[in-house]
Order: sequence, then C-alpha cells, then structure tokens
Amino acid sequence: MFRSFATALKTMRRSPYQAMVAILMMTLSFFVAFSFALVLFVANRALQYIETKPQVIAYFDVKATNEQVDSAKNAMQQKPYVAEVKVVTKQDALKIFQEENKKDPLLSDLVSADILPASLEVSATSVDELETISIDLKKIDGVDEVVYQKEVIAKLASWTKTIRQSGLAVTGVLFLITLLLVFVILSLRVAVKRKEIGILNLLGASRWYIRGPFMIEGILYGVIGSVIGWVSSFIVLLYATPAIVGFFGEIRVLPIPTLTLVSLLGGGVLVGLFLGLVSSYLAVARFIRH
Repeated sequence: MFRSFATALKTMRRSPYQAMVAILMMTLSFFVAFSFALVLFVANRALQYIETKPQVIAYFDVKATNEQVDSAKNAMQQKPYVAEVKVVTKQDALKIFQEENKKDPLLSDLVSADILPASLEVSATSVDELETISIDLKKIDGVDEVVYQKEVIAKLASWTKTIRQSGLAVTGVLFLITLLLVFVILSLRVAVKRKEIGILNLLGASRWYIRGPFMIEGILYGVIGSVIGWVSSFIVLLYATPAIVGFFGEIRVLPIPTLTLVSLLGGGVLVGLFLGLVSSYLAVARFIRH
C-alpha cells in the first residue's frame, strides 16, 4: 500500500498539469454540490419556519361574540392537520395597533377595542394543509375575512423544489464529466507505461502491484477535490452569512449545525473516493485485462 501511495504521488509530481486539471475539476464538482446542499438547507429551514408559524389568520366580524371565537378555536383544534391555534382578542388587537402606531399617539387615541376585530391565527402541520385550513375557517359563522401568505409559501416551496432538481441535475452532469476526465488522464498514464506493465507481467508481479498506483492516484484526486470543494463552499458561506441573515430577517436559517457540515464533508470524501476509484478502475481495466 505504501509503495503504491508513494508511486502515485511521484507520478502526480512528474505530470503536475494533468494532476491539477483533475483536482480542479473534482473541486469544481464538489463545490457546486456542496453549495447546492447548503442553499437547499437554508431554503428548507425557511420553509419549516413558515410551516410552524401562524400563517392563516381569520378575522371575525366586529360584532362577533367571545363564545363564537372560542367555539371556532375549539373546532379548529380538533383538526388533525392543525398544529396550533391562537386567539387574538379585541384587546390584544388594540395593543398590537398601539404598538405599531406608537409614533402617532393621536391615531392611537382615536381607535378603541370595540372597532377592532378578534382573530384566530392557525398554524398547520404541513404547508400543504394551509389551503384546507383557509377553507375550514371561511365556513365558520362570524368570520369576516381569511388571509394567509399563499403566494409567498407557494414561491418558497417552488424555489426549494427547483433548487433540489437543478442541483441534482447540474451536480450529476459535473460528476459525470469529472469521472470521464479522470478516466482519460489515467488512461494516458497507463498507455504510456504499457511496456513497463508488460515487463512486470512477465516477471510475475501481482495485480495490485501493477494496478495499485493508478487506483491510489484516482482516489487522491477524488479525496483532495472533495476537501477543497468543501472548504471553498464553507468560505463562501461565511462571506455570504450577513447577506443571508439580512434577507431572511427574523427567520433563523443560520448558523448551519456543525454536525451537518461535518456530515457533508464526510459524505463528500466518500463520494470523491468512489468517483476516483471507479474512474481509475475503468482506466486500468481498459489496458490491463488480468
């Protein structure tokens, strides 16, 4: 094993440009893959936040009684797809109004609790159930208006799906190109050493003795590229953190847990090892049949 590793490093030093091209292509592939994974993680967190927050609000008629509001609350709590129901009374609505207009005390003095409607804030177990909750609320006696951020939720869900699909497609294409590139580079390596390989065969060298250096070289390309790609995506994430936090506001999409980052690195190294192993094996098998 040590001899194969040393031979692979020596070969990479003797042909640095080919090694650099293979590592750079691996790095690009993993950088894109890790970046898409991090973006998808942030998008999923934002979507989970929306799902757990009261997104459907039912405003009652100003003449609705407390009994009607309580009855509506009890009815909604019985629904299996409802996660939480919160009552905002007329007094609560007044406090919210006064807080939002505290810079205009005259306006606050003109508004009383009697002219403000009570409301229900309902959160769903899944974002897909918000439309169902909206329909249920509209059927309740005393409800004057039902609102929720339908367009925002639909767009975020659509973006998450698009990111996932496009990320898989782009990453898959890049990994395929990378595998073919490493395959070509290692095929050239094997082709150059065909005479040397023939002599080793005549001398009775083992299969691993001949193939080992080429396969170790492919593995090194994959592992080094995955590590550099992970480090690059992590640095980009650090620089982009202020912009991401500012964009999402109160939605805490960052920081990403250390375990998630380490898992991405570990998974990337395994994928890199696999890609390097497969490409090197195919390249060696093309010229060495035994």
